[in-house]
Amino acid sequence: MSSDIRALYKDTLLARGKAPTHRGAPEGFATHTASGENPVCGDRVLISLDLRTGRVRFSGHACLLCTASADLCAELTTGLSREARAKLVASFLEALDGGDFTAIPSVLSAFSEVRNWPIRLGCVKLPWETLTRLEA
Repeated sequence: MSSDIRALYKDTLLARGKAPTHRGAPEGFATHTASGENPVCGDRVLISLDLRTGRVRFSGHACLLCTASADLCAELTTGLSREARAKLVASFLEALDGGDFTAIPSVLSAFSEVRNWPIRLGCVKLPWETLTRLEA
């Protein structure tokens, strides 16, 4: 297990966390929204989905890891069917819990180090878990 927290902050995550491209309200209005909060660190996200366009967006106040995770969540799930979204979310959450990162888009492997920092897992999982409540 790595003990250097700098290993968590790979270039991809730094870029996404500092300048997310999928942050903000969807054009018009969202057909579905869900909010999530991580009481351990105070992260709060609102995930929005417009079923007419398939576009996913996020907003809120969150740490760099949560923001990067939300940005990638929005990007990778935009345009997917409900079933494909559910499969990707389940696969990513499983990978974070010790599963296989090769079964998901390679960009998400940037989060593999977070498994060594259990306190930070909630930050990364929050947007994805919030997305699962959109269509429930």
